[in-house]
Amino acid sequence: MFKKPVDIDRIRPFVEHCERCISMFLRGFCDSEGCVSEDGTITVYNADYKLLTYVIYLLERIGIETTQREPRINRRVGRLFRDTRSGKLYKSRKNVYYIEIWRGFNKRFYEKVGFTIERKRIRLEEYLRRRGLIPTTSPSLFLPTYP
Repeated sequence: MFKKPVDIDRIRPFVEHCERCISMFLRGFCDSEGCVSEDGTITVYNADYKLLTYVIYLLERIGIETTQREPRINRRVGRLFRDTRSGKLYKSRKNVYYIEIWRGFNKRFYEKVGFTIERKRIRLEEYLRRRGLIPTTSPSLFLPTYP
């Protein structure tokens, strides 16, 4: 679908068309490249530094802050790592970078972006319920609302 690395200037007019388009792009990207830990930390990983920098910019456009102004390195080229699901050992062919969303912005992320992947959405909802940020009886938003 996309050439690698992604030509950000080519997709920019479509992604930045409106706030809803920004949110939909971020949802798809975070569904694919993001995770939610038990403590509520939303982390997004990718090997394309410029793309993650663009994601930080888009998050800021919709009022969501990250813990750093630029992506940080998570795994360097040549490093061995184990896939937690399969248990297989792999060697990293590229540097992998990450960004984290401030936990104080998790509710805004949930409302504006959200996750389509059920396990990620449920983990984020459980965190928000434990914090009292969404009612314990509220149904899943699943799709965020737009003004």
